[in-house]
Amino acid sequence: MFSRDHGTARVLGREFFPKLDYYPGPAARPALRKGRALWSLTDPVVSAVLVSADWAVVFCASLATWLIYNIFNDALFLHWQSYLICSALLAFIFVGNGLRSSVYGFLWGVDRQEGIVKVFRCFFQAFMAFVTALVLLQWAEAYSRVTLFAQFFICGAAILAFRFFQFRLLQMPHIARQVVSNRVMLVGPAEEIDSAMRSWRERGENVHVIETFPMRLEFGSELESAQALKQLTERVISAGRACRPDRIVILPPIGEREKVDELIEKFLELPVSILVSAESLVTMQGRPSAVNFGGLRMLRVVRKPLSARDRIVKRAFDFLMSLFLLIVLGPLLAGVSLAIKWDSRGPGNFQQRRNGFNQKEFSIYKFRTMVVQSPNATFKQTTRNDVRLTKLGKWLRRWNIDELPQLFNVLYGDMSLVGPRPHALAHDDMFYAELATYARRHNVKPGITGLAQAMGFRGATETHKQMEDRVHQDLIYIQNWSLLLDLKILLMTVFSMRAYRNAF
Repeated sequence: MFSRDHGTARVLGREFFPKLDYYPGPAARPALRKGRALWSLTDPVVSAVLVSADWAVVFCASLATWLIYNIFNDALFLHWQSYLICSALLAFIFVGNGLRSSVYGFLWGVDRQEGIVKVFRCFFQAFMAFVTALVLLQWAEAYSRVTLFAQFFICGAAILAFRFFQFRLLQMPHIARQVVSNRVMLVGPAEEIDSAMRSWRERGENVHVIETFPMRLEFGSELESAQALKQLTERVISAGRACRPDRIVILPPIGEREKVDELIEKFLELPVSILVSAESLVTMQGRPSAVNFGGLRMLRVVRKPLSARDRIVKRAFDFLMSLFLLIVLGPLLAGVSLAIKWDSRGPGNFQQRRNGFNQKEFSIYKFRTMVVQSPNATFKQTTRNDVRLTKLGKWLRRWNIDELPQLFNVLYGDMSLVGPRPHALAHDDMFYAELATYARRHNVKPGITGLAQAMGFRGATETHKQMEDRVHQDLIYIQNWSLLLDLKILLMTVFSMRAYRNAF
């Protein structure tokens, strides 16, 4: 990898570029955004601020329309409470429709013209829904027709003007150094990396390249090629965990599809969008979607698991629901803990280390269901009729009550109510090597329950096929997440008999 300060090959060395006549130095690696980017527009907090700003613009523009109408018509500002409520309603419908149609995640990409069109389409749909709400609530008769039409044009113009202002603001040098819309890591031949960065710089795109990883093009043997590719992927993954990019862009040379497939498979460990440049790559396996990124044609082969909007919605649901359940089930949790102490010697609760989001370790809370063992005891997966289980522990595991303390993990933000179940660290190490897609499970927060558990894929994983089926269900959940799916899985976990199959 290259030093961002000097552009010299500190780690890879000259042996990584035996066929190149030069090292990519400062002239070949132009700095698109110098300095440390403090904020990214893809962060949930920043997205929430943008949503709030949009709400305020529509609300103020709508209210200003009513004020102007009353001033020019010498009105007595009658029904001001109703217009206040209607202005707030229009603003809520607009931002709600924008979140639903992913306007915010799309808008802050690099295709600004198409982003503006999508924002206007979103506002038009929101205004039609607003008019429908006025009719259904029987408020239309008391609402001025002139104000309604003026509201459409003034609010629409205000939100578009606000968008143009935001785009222009991001182009200011001192702002661009602090706020970026795309944190990117580039992987590919040095010439392709240089070409992409030069193109973004010339277009003035708000793309923050946080690291580049040049690929060697020619090798003396397949073994040498495989070793170099392995070293490259390890460096990319290590940097990805430290830098937390929004996207990894692969710039492959023509005819290297197999290497690209292997890179994609390895990069699935990271919770990022993976883009493959279509400038030099013509065909790809799978079902990629064409995107325009920085004025370059690319194929998105892997979508980021959850958008900023999805993360906000899911976290809000997890926090509120876990807090509610802890209040309601508090006496039950205390009673179970006391019963465990009465049933067998030892504490009522215990902690274990697990891998969470982006493979970050955390302590998971559980009710103790086994006899107390030595801290140095070798890990062994629970089996049916396991002699280590206590009498009460068997019953708690049978009805999934032993997982209830994990509501605290959800409240703290380490886990989600629904997501791939976290496995023991020893299992993670074992299945990372056996299943290429296993690491993808850590692209979202682990859950108290998950689609695999609701569908009955739980219990001991004694065969490779059992773990493969469970991971397959987890990947389906990640790819198709929605709040309704979370609610469905929660209901299935409680009421479906399949969720209790293989519970021991």
